[in-house]
Amino acid sequence: VLMIGFSRMGQVASQTLLAGGVDVTIIDNSPEQIRNAARFGFRIYFGDGTRKEVLRLAGIEQAELVAVCTHKAETTNRIISIIEREWPQKLIYARAYDRAHTLQLMGMDVDFHIRETFESALVFGKKMLEGLGRSHEDADAIIEDVRKRDDERLVVQKSEGLLAGSHMLHTKAVRPEPLIDPHRNPGQRREESQDMRRPDPATGPDAAPTGGQGG
Repeated sequence: VLMIGFSRMGQVASQTLLAGGVDVTIIDNSPEQIRNAARFGFRIYFGDGTRKEVLRLAGIEQAELVAVCTHKAETTNRIISIIEREWPQKLIYARAYDRAHTLQLMGMDVDFHIRETFESALVFGKKMLEGLGRSHEDADAIIEDVRKRDDERLVVQKSEGLLAGSHMLHTKAVRPEPLIDPHRNPGQRREESQDMRRPDPATGPDAAPTGGQGG
């Protein structure tokens, strides 16, 4: 397998290949990712996977399958276009950045593609259902329904555009609720509104910096 882009998804996917005794060659243009790949004993090429000569030197002609795991949708599409043109017989498996990118890949000669967060989100949703008391079988049935609706919606979106198929989503009407009890007297509501607008000393602009969730 020739893997282009040793991303987080590529790192996990490569473990299954190693466990299955499959030889893997990595192309990446990040020194850090190259160092990460070297720890696993992969054959590594430091270079730009959008260049035909780099793909050739990395052994694409001998590879049975090419896994495109690059971060950017436009980079992934460019690599796939080159492979389609130069090596049309190759199996291409691709990481989709998001739903819009999935729709683009559906129009290309890709043998398999998957959104990087979709399956993990389904697993997370299933575990939440089970944590709330749903049976394993019930949770499985719900997840399968969500997956089926998603597949059907993608087909509709491919022909009608990204905004199509919203009626196929599970939705629930939301009733806006006031943060302040409307039955309280006006003076009290004004005071509470002012309190809500005042900056919190712990989180305001003068607060001491702390580590964020996305840090």
